[in-house]
Amino acid sequence: MYRSDSGAHMKEFIGNNAPSSNEPASSLDLRVVGVCAGPTLGNIDCALVHYHQDTPESLLNMRLLNHQVLPVPPKIRAPLLNLLHDAQTQPSAIPRSHAILGDIISHALKQFSYESQFSLSNISFVGAYIDIELPLRLPPTSQEADASLGWSTMIASETGITIVSDFDDRSGKLDGREVRLLGLTNGQLFRHPTKLRVCLDIDDFATITFIPPESIIGEGTTISRRCGPGNMLIDYAMRYSTSNQVETDGGGLCAARGSINYSVVYKFLHAHDYIEDDPPVNMLTEMFGDHEAQGLIDECLFLGMTTDDTIATITHITAQNLVRQYRRLLAAHFAGDAQVADLFICGAGAKNRNIVDCIEAELPGAVVTRSLEDIGINGEAKNAVKYAQLGLSTVLGQASRSFAVDSWSQVRGKIMCGKKWEDMSQHILRFADGKVLPPLSRVVVEGQSFSPTRSSISIPELLSDPVPSILMQRGTITDILPEEVRMEL
Repeated sequence: MYRSDSGAHMKEFIGNNAPSSNEPASSLDLRVVGVCAGPTLGNIDCALVHYHQDTPESLLNMRLLNHQVLPVPPKIRAPLLNLLHDAQTQPSAIPRSHAILGDIISHALKQFSYESQFSLSNISFVGAYIDIELPLRLPPTSQEADASLGWSTMIASETGITIVSDFDDRSGKLDGREVRLLGLTNGQLFRHPTKLRVCLDIDDFATITFIPPESIIGEGTTISRRCGPGNMLIDYAMRYSTSNQVETDGGGLCAARGSINYSVVYKFLHAHDYIEDDPPVNMLTEMFGDHEAQGLIDECLFLGMTTDDTIATITHITAQNLVRQYRRLLAAHFAGDAQVADLFICGAGAKNRNIVDCIEAELPGAVVTRSLEDIGINGEAKNAVKYAQLGLSTVLGQASRSFAVDSWSQVRGKIMCGKKWEDMSQHILRFADGKVLPPLSRVVVEGQSFSPTRSSISIPELLSDPVPSILMQRGTITDILPEEVRMEL
């Protein structure tokens, strides 16, 4: 049975009403799914977005139709993380890693579409991202080289949908790529003609984006910086203290019951200056993750602190680090009289009242703290919406230009064409009227009308669906799972 809150309102958007390839298109009309997973693979975020634009000269309108968080069960997550670690040094683990990642994302998309009452066949494309550094190909001498296919290829093969992934910006620089792409999408969502705004994204890691007003610096300019752990330390402490029974401190309730050990807070922040030690993205999990969290927990246990006191102390460390980096970046990039008007707090950490209250207490009274709900987007949906937007920028740029022309686009990505790629390309070309579409500069967000949900990916369903043809030569899906998973199942 479908959920009662899935929303029959989506039927007017997600029906058999896609523009026919034989009819002229007077407006742009696309249904897009954004899907992403963080470096810990704790959850898969899915967002269904409807984009509409009357003319190439008008503003693009976006409406978030639904969003869902699908936790990855520990019986799949733990051995998969071990396999991904092995893939960095063992070529034989690479194809299995790609296959499992692609299959998990594919089943997440199917479950999301079922519970949200829309058909994947009516989706224009999927913007997908997994925050993991994973080699794509085996060495040419390897006997398994031909079987090494990227996870996005697996998704396109199993679902038949166009998949856009591997996003990059115009700079082509690898270092800080994700932060720059986040700054780009934040600028599209939050830029104001006269106000200096800040967006604080608190997920596994935390990122601060300063969005100057158009009247001062100009459209398209943002300053983004990754500034240390977000929820990662807190989530590890929760898993440790509950033997993996509880993943997060929902609403900050556990921390609210505890007392903060300010000596531990000062000692940790004095020893860890994340803004000055900005490592490559593939080192962030090591620096901000299990090792640092376990060290904090060991110190708290040595001091005889309770579980609630430990969670409260780690939460305060996270919040104080964010306040410190906010102040330093503001002073470094803006004049002394610069006034931040709005601070948008996004990501899963926005629901932790202890973090939000600490930040609000440290900020000047003139700064108004806001949530994404104020502009019509659920806070937990932001990451998935981000990759829907990046996918849109990539598709619009690719479909409306000649391959012989250098790309103007602010965003580039890899496109794995699905069954409806040609129809969608023709739709975009008719909308562009044969001209190159300008890059997206601003998005007008319409209000949402749904209740986001959280449900686990069904493992029996994951392993009982027909095997994609691309994997047939390597056996069933259970065959490509690590031995530890097969034994548990």
